[in-house]
Amino acid sequence: MFVSRAAVIAVVLLLPGLARAGEVTIAGTPVYVTREDCQALLTYQPSDDVTYHPGQDVHGNYVAPADLGGDAGVQLPERIEFPLMINPMNYTGVNKGTATTQPPYANTAVPVAQVTVDLKTGRTFLNGHPLDGEQDAMVRQACRGGGHR
Repeated sequence: MFVSRAAVIAVVLLLPGLARAGEVTIAGTPVYVTREDCQALLTYQPSDDVTYHPGQDVHGNYVAPADLGGDAGVQLPERIEFPLMINPMNYTGVNKGTATTQPPYANTAVPVAQVTVDLKTGRTFLNGHPLDGEQDAMVRQACRGGGHR
């Protein structure tokens, strides 16, 4: 079967438009979500066939197992918390230095909020409130509706 060069170019140019994951309506306005948006938003879920099998390489051949004893006994915390800080002098126009001097108050930091990251679930909280609101859930639904996981 003969395929013209123009047909191939047309398909290549139209593919990015077909890569949309889905349409979401927020306040009656359609919002289009791209494949790149979904990849940035959705958490990677590996399929069952990519799990680690000790003593086996990716082709199923035997290899020396990498499970060696003697770990350092390091236990990661369930969550990490840190203060979100800003330097208010950066917004006043006063915090200007010269080429050879550090600006006054350059190391000033004011706590604005407390950020918590749950390492098991990947959820992030700002002052105890989850950073995954209704709009985020709608976009995730559109991504999943478009076949993206």
